[in-house]
Amino acid sequence: MNQKLIEGINIFPELISELEKAKSEILVASAWFTDFELFNTLVRKQKEGVNVKLIIADTEDNERIDFSLLKKAGGAVYKVKNKGFGMMHKKYCVIDYKLAIHGSYNWTLNAKKNNQESVIITDHMETVKELRNGFIKMEMEINGEANTPVKKPINLMGKIKGFFKRSDEDASNNAEVKKNSDNYTLVYQDVDNEFESIVSAEIKNIDREEIRSFGKESAKKVNGDEGILHNSMDSLFQIFISDINQVEEKKKALKAKIDSKTEEISSNYETDKDAKKHLKEEEYNIRMKGYNEQISSLEGKKKLKEGRIEYIKSTIIPDLNKKIESLRKEIANLQVEFVKPRIKYFELIPMLFILLGLGIALFLFYSSSAYIMLYAKEDALEALKNGIVPIAQVFNSHAIEYASYKGGTAVFYLSVFVFIPLAVAFVVHKSNIWGKMAGILSIVLMDIFVAYKVSDTIRNIRYLTDGTQINDPFYTDINFLLVFFLSAVPFVFFMILLNNTIAIFESRHPQVGKERVDFQVKQYVNNIKGIENQIEELQEEDHLLRINIIEIENEIDECKIKLADLALDLPKALNAIEDSYNNKVRALKRKADLYKNNIDNDNIPISISALKDRVSLFLEGWNEWLHEEFSVQKAKSYSDNARKAAEVWLSENISNDKNLYSLKKTAHNEKDFNIVSNGHSVSVLQ
Repeated sequence: MNQKLIEGINIFPELISELEKAKSEILVASAWFTDFELFNTLVRKQKEGVNVKLIIADTEDNERIDFSLLKKAGGAVYKVKNKGFGMMHKKYCVIDYKLAIHGSYNWTLNAKKNNQESVIITDHMETVKELRNGFIKMEMEINGEANTPVKKPINLMGKIKGFFKRSDEDASNNAEVKKNSDNYTLVYQDVDNEFESIVSAEIKNIDREEIRSFGKESAKKVNGDEGILHNSMDSLFQIFISDINQVEEKKKALKAKIDSKTEEISSNYETDKDAKKHLKEEEYNIRMKGYNEQISSLEGKKKLKEGRIEYIKSTIIPDLNKKIESLRKEIANLQVEFVKPRIKYFELIPMLFILLGLGIALFLFYSSSAYIMLYAKEDALEALKNGIVPIAQVFNSHAIEYASYKGGTAVFYLSVFVFIPLAVAFVVHKSNIWGKMAGILSIVLMDIFVAYKVSDTIRNIRYLTDGTQINDPFYTDINFLLVFFLSAVPFVFFMILLNNTIAIFESRHPQVGKERVDFQVKQYVNNIKGIENQIEELQEEDHLLRINIIEIENEIDECKIKLADLALDLPKALNAIEDSYNNKVRALKRKADLYKNNIDNDNIPISISALKDRVSLFLEGWNEWLHEEFSVQKAKSYSDNARKAAEVWLSENISNDKNLYSLKKTAHNEKDFNIVSNGHSVSVLQ
């Protein structure tokens, strides 16, 4: 058994979590319900196929939510009206026949945010069963199924109380109190009380005026002498006993009334039996439906897992094995003995020629750019001193010649400057993708710098020459763009051709070829290992899925066993109800036969209350005569004495207010009677 206490703000998320897990049934009883989120969850679960039923109090607070939405989704909503000062105050939820949530928590916004609440979440089967049965009981009361009309009111749902009472004196013959499967109790009236009330009513059906007259005449005969009142009491008792010795006609009427009452109680028994059977069948049908829905859900899960297993087995693993086979073939092809490829001269010769030309072009252009950046402005100032107007150009064809005038170092620097981009092109060939990108970026940045410096130098020379001031951004200057493209475009082609040329000669080198093959083989082997790991993971998943399927099949088998047990148990339960009520009817008829037999044998149970009632009527007549004959004071004194004498007679002959049983002598002419009360025998002379 699992059970836990949840308090405060933790209740709401826990409640939502348990509702989301529901698969077949949600029963909610909440006096107040104003939480829209909880209600939307119930509506959604109903739409998902969960059977949702809700019972709430019929109050204004519960008008904030449109509960008809749950009805439209297929659920049920019941509102319970207040009864006087009482109202529906339950707060619990039962989920899937196996979990109950109960406590102080109403399903309201205030309970969620402000109130100090607590609930217990339990899977204790007896608790779950009791709460669920209580819900069904309320539902039946609301639907009116518990109030089927019968000849006498029967307490099917605990709404009609006190009509029947259980006897503790003869439990073997009296009706039993039993709980039905829906946990409400049917209590029957004590059969003895029923039959005795019939007999008592018949005995009390007397001419009251006649007894008063008898008392008055008795007082008159003895002149109100209370000393001989006990003789009159004995005579009164004689009359009382003689009333029990009914004539045949009255005996028949009395027995007919007992038969009528027997038939009425039997009819009530039959109605109650049918109601119990109906409730038992309803309970079993609900449980069977729950198990069938559970089986359907489990079979759906099983199908999904079987589908996944089949997909892994027939599609995923074969595809991965094909990839492994393909990679192994690639490895086999790579491991063939190295063969030096032939040179394609028709490609190599033009490529070398173009590469040489591009190299010369780059040498001339970069050397020119270097000279312009370093010496063009200086040359322009020198020319202006000599009265010569300098010409600003993006390319100086005499760069090497003019550099020789500056010294051998200047010529050497211009010559080696071009090796900077050439070195980058060579390094890019040997690098990975990131190295290649870094190399290309560095060349672009260098070309931008060279183009900027050359265009800036040209601007300065123009300013020195004619005073022209150019303020446009450098990247819009035609000289900047011209220098950038004249350097960048040839370099890109030079780098591509250089890489292709090197690749041709590398492909003919045995060591380079072997390294390339080894590298590719290593990559393929790593790929194969990765795929094999995937296959192992899939095989493990397949194994776990098969274990899950076995568990699901066990659950399905368990549900089927429970269904079979229910199918066998229902007839037994119905037969048990039938047998129980048949026993009650037999006990009832035996009791009725006993009473009728006692009537036939003049052994009729009588009550002391009936005897006292006659004594009281007798004394009324006695006192009436006293007040007619004597003064008020004297009559009152005689009346008190008569009352005391009557009490003495009663106390001497009757010890308490238990039932008396008259046992008439077998001799027809015998005038002596024995009255038994609590084991004491009193002789009464006629």
